[in-house]
Amino acid sequence: MDKNRQTDLINYLLLATEDQYNYFNNIKALAENILKAKKEYLKDPTQEKLIRALAQFAPPKNIFKINIEDYSFTIKNNPKIVDYIFRYIRALETALNLAQIYNNDIVILLQQNLSQQDYINQIKLQIDHNYSKIIFAINMSIFILAKLLEEAHSYSKFLGKRNKIIRYIDINNYAGYIDLIAKDITQHLGNDLWLRPFQDVKIKNINKVKTFFNCLNVVYGIWKHRKKENYILAPIEKTLELMHYKDSKLLAELSIYMTRGLEFMHDFGIITDDSKAGYFVRSDNGGAKIILGREFEPSIYRGQNYDYEKFIPSFQREKLVADVVKHCVEYVKREEFKQYFTLTPYFQILSGLNIMGRYFEFDLDAIAQHYEFGTNYIDVTKDIKTALFFAYTECANGKYFPVTDFEKYHPTLYVANFSMLLQENNPLIPVGFQAVLRPQKQTAMAIAINNTEDNPINKFTKIDLPRRPEIAYGIFNSFNGGKDLFPDEPMKVIEQQIRERNILNKEIFEEYCKKFNKDEAELKRLITPYYKIESSMLPVDSELFVKMKDEVYNDLIPWIKENIFYRKVQYPSDKNPQFYLSLFPQYLNGTIYKYE
Repeated sequence: MDKNRQTDLINYLLLATEDQYNYFNNIKALAENILKAKKEYLKDPTQEKLIRALAQFAPPKNIFKINIEDYSFTIKNNPKIVDYIFRYIRALETALNLAQIYNNDIVILLQQNLSQQDYINQIKLQIDHNYSKIIFAINMSIFILAKLLEEAHSYSKFLGKRNKIIRYIDINNYAGYIDLIAKDITQHLGNDLWLRPFQDVKIKNINKVKTFFNCLNVVYGIWKHRKKENYILAPIEKTLELMHYKDSKLLAELSIYMTRGLEFMHDFGIITDDSKAGYFVRSDNGGAKIILGREFEPSIYRGQNYDYEKFIPSFQREKLVADVVKHCVEYVKREEFKQYFTLTPYFQILSGLNIMGRYFEFDLDAIAQHYEFGTNYIDVTKDIKTALFFAYTECANGKYFPVTDFEKYHPTLYVANFSMLLQENNPLIPVGFQAVLRPQKQTAMAIAINNTEDNPINKFTKIDLPRRPEIAYGIFNSFNGGKDLFPDEPMKVIEQQIRERNILNKEIFEEYCKKFNKDEAELKRLITPYYKIESSMLPVDSELFVKMKDEVYNDLIPWIKENIFYRKVQYPSDKNPQFYLSLFPQYLNGTIYKYE
């Protein structure tokens, strides 16, 4: 395609985009007027204001005549132009569909003979959910259009001096307004991760040698600290072992039979320390783990917003299993996420942590589970408040909202004792501390379910919770709208990058086919329209790794020293038939460190 034709197409795109930009700013003003009317009614609920508050949102018809294929020539020099056109078309459809749904709800509402209080409740609900989504969709459309204008304007450098594009559209005048739009979108979503697709991809401009030395700097930093201090070894004593996590479960079982509280521990002379965040235990694999929460708390909890017949792990749910492409993609991306985690400073440094001869053991499936990848784990927790959060919330597009429809949702709390989950078929997993924040914030445990027919739900006592919105909002707000349980952190960025990548690792794909007895050629045929299958993994983000390394040494290791304790045990043997359990919690800060 010659440059004159390219110039004409870019100019047409600029004119059409500016027209759409003005259109959405006009309908935003219309939407805000209706929102203002709703709020005025809530302040002064008169009949006249009710009529204005229930006005339909009916923007004029919108036509966006752009053929994306015409702009394929821009992909080589600026792929963002085509990407933004796609994004805008989706945003436009979303905004208009939400408007139609809202209008249908208004029609139904007007047909009912409601009391004033019912109208007040309905309008509050509209403001919190339906109408906030409309405003969000409009803001997103405006933001994308501004970005599209910006990129189309910048394309002139590829057209040459002889080919001029329209200059009268002053992009700079939009900048401050678009910043405000971006803040509104961030506030609605609760984070700024949505901005990543609109940011420049810096990796293309980084010199390969510089990237190599950045990675080398991370590796050297890990090696240097390992030589100096990272092992934090507690002294190894002859005949004494680190307490096994099942021992703590058995002690918890005693609390069911002997007392309603934890006072029985003092009868045995065992001192607990509720001021600490967790304790070291020995795992089934011979490593060391950190269980978070009170040491001899006998109960574990699970919260669900509906009482299902069984606990079914996310990777075994019917909708996913029935779609072989989605099931395969979920498996491959989960395993890619796990492999990537083993490269991070979190894993590389903390796997060298040694407590009484036991090296710290990560649970990669548990980490993947907490970052929304399908696994065979069911989440449980030692913290009842965390369980109540999941019982009283619903999740839509990765964002949590308090339950308001108690006809649809039935908040349920499940409670079980440690010792009731010792069976081999569905073992209780001490997830606890995994370096990343989500499991830590949620005081995480897990149950591995490989066979849903032998279901651990039978081991739990079910409690139907009160169906009241003030309780749902109270619990939701106590966790800062879920942000306390799902904080922003580096692995959240990695999760999103792996999710958005249109490449599947070839070796993991082949592993899936063998494991689930799938025809490799046929499955590849079904997947390749959506994903490339290559022998590659997500590139290492050197800047992100430096942040992780600093976090481990400056925050995580000091936190472990200060908050995590351990107990020593001596198990019966031929030489010494006595069982010994250290009475006092021991802390890494008080130990003599040994380095190898």
